[in-house]
Amino acid sequence: MSEWPSAGSGDMFRLVAALPDQLRASAALAGLDTVTAAPGVRRLVLCGMGGSAIAGDLVQPLLAAGRVSLTVWRDYGLPAWTGPDDLVICASYSGHTEETLAAYAEAGRRGCRRLAIASGGELVTRARADGVPAVTLPGGLPPRASLGYGLGALTRVLGRLGLVAAAGDLVEAAAATLDRADAPRRHPGAPARKAPAATRTATRRPSPWPANWRAGCR
Repeated sequence: MSEWPSAGSGDMFRLVAALPDQLRASAALAGLDTVTAAPGVRRLVLCGMGGSAIAGDLVQPLLAAGRVSLTVWRDYGLPAWTGPDDLVICASYSGHTEETLAAYAEAGRRGCRRLAIASGGELVTRARADGVPAVTLPGGLPPRASLGYGLGALTRVLGRLGLVAAAGDLVEAAAATLDRADAPRRHPGAPARKAPAATRTATRRPSPWPANWRAGCR
């Protein structure tokens, strides 16, 4: 019998399992068509907290060999070197994250190019008022369960900026890979296998607090 968690384990398992669907759905997000190529951009700064920042961490390898680097900024304000030749992407699922709103304002003061990714909130309101492109995500999710939308949106934004080739294909391939990894849970009739160790640990751990492991710390 499969050791994948049952539906009774809570909605979070269902939301996590929807990550491939979120990646695919990101192709139709409102506002993507307002993002255009940015040939003069020198550097990218992704400003966000939590899952919004994690999306930036995950796309960094896509830019490793390119002409433009990406810095993920988890704080108020901006890096000291940020200026008019840089594009600041402000990402906040709720649109109300204080640090991200502060970074958005600071980017405006410095004359940086700006772009917003959010489900709504103050960030989208300000972006629209300022004529800044805003990619809007579906609302109503716990922010930590919206990674598929945020990651898909950011990857597709990089494609529209001309910085990542075949960005849409990369997102679709990632979704297909996740589907294959999750096939036993999605298709109960398939040959049973054990769930990944992380899933087994999460389902039997009695404490609500997460367990963290670090390897190779220096």
